[in-house]
Amino acid sequence: MKETLEKFVRISSSSCHEEKVAELFRQMISEAGYETRIDRMGNVYAEISCGVDGAKKIMITAHSDEPALAVQGFTEDGFVRIWDWSGVDHKVLPGQEVVIHGTCEIPAIIGILPPHLTKPGDKKAVPITKLYADTGMPADWVTGKVKIGDQVTFKKRFSELKNGRVAGCALDNRLSVTMLIELAKKLKRVKLDVDVVLVCTTQEEIGGYGGFSAAMDVKPDLAIAVDTTTAEQHGESGKSYLPFDKVCLDNGPIINPKIRSAFMNAAEKLNIKTSEYIFSSTSMTEADSAWEAELGRPISVVSIPVRYLHQPVETVDLSVAESGVDLICEFLMGLPASLEGVI
Repeated sequence: MKETLEKFVRISSSSCHEEKVAELFRQMISEAGYETRIDRMGNVYAEISCGVDGAKKIMITAHSDEPALAVQGFTEDGFVRIWDWSGVDHKVLPGQEVVIHGTCEIPAIIGILPPHLTKPGDKKAVPITKLYADTGMPADWVTGKVKIGDQVTFKKRFSELKNGRVAGCALDNRLSVTMLIELAKKLKRVKLDVDVVLVCTTQEEIGGYGGFSAAMDVKPDLAIAVDTTTAEQHGESGKSYLPFDKVCLDNGPIINPKIRSAFMNAAEKLNIKTSEYIFSSTSMTEADSAWEAELGRPISVVSIPVRYLHQPVETVDLSVAESGVDLICEFLMGLPASLEGVI
C-alpha cells in the first residue's frame, strides 16, 4: 500500500484538475484485471460483476482532488496573489514551498516579513489576502506564464515515519483512492452476491459534484464513501478528534443504521477496532451527494483518521487504512443478494 500511496501523493491534482490521478487510477485498476470507463466529470469507474443479471449494485467512492490554492492576481513587482478554493489551512501557509501550475510548473515560496521587522500587534495568523507567492522572477515573465485561476499546490512530499506511519500532502484523499486499488485486488479473490462499482471521483473539495454525478450514473442501491477524518493529536482530543488507531464509522442521522450495523458485525468478525462518530446532520463527505441524487438512498461512510488535515504534512497509520480495506471487503462478502436486512 505504501508504494502505491506515494505514487498518488506525488501527483498535484486539485479540484477540476484531477486528470493525472484519474490516469494512474485507471492504469492500476486495469493492471488488477478490471475494465474502466471515465465520464465527462472525470470520474473513473471500475465495475465488478457478481455474474447475476439484475444484481443489487453497491457504489464505493473515493475522491481524487486535494485542497489547493489558485492564482487570484499579480502585483506590479511580480508577486502572485493567491486564493483558497478548497479549504487549505491558512495558518501553515507562510514559509511553504508551492508549485504554480501555469504553462509550466513554477516553484514558488509563500513568504512573510521576518519576525524582527514585524510590529508587536502583527504577530498573529496572517490573512490570506496578505500572502503572496514569490517565484523569483519579474512581473512580465510571471504574467507570461501564469494566468488567473491557475492552480497552486503544496510542493509534494512523502515521508516515512516510525511505527508504520507516513506523512505527506493530499492524504485527503489519495489514501482512500489507494484503498480502492487495494480493495479491487482483494475482490478478485472472493465471491460476491452483489455487483460493486468502484469510483474515483472529482471535485469533492468544492462541493461533492463528482460524487453526485457518479450516483446519477450508477444509480446504486447502496452507496459508501471512503474518506479521511480528523484524528486526535497532541493537545487535542474529544468529540471532533477520533482515535488514531481505529477505523471510523459515521453514525450521524443521514447514515443508514442497518448498514452501520453490518459494518460493525464485519469488524467484530475480523477483530478490527472501530470508532463511531457524529459531526453533523450530514456526513460532510460525498456520501451526502449520493443521498441527494436520490433522496433517501442508503449511504454509509468509512473514514480513516488522519492528523493535520488540509496541511502539507497529513499523517496516517497505514495499518489502520489496511484494516479499512479488510473491513469493506468483509462487509461486501456478507451482503445477501437481496440486501434484505441491510437497507
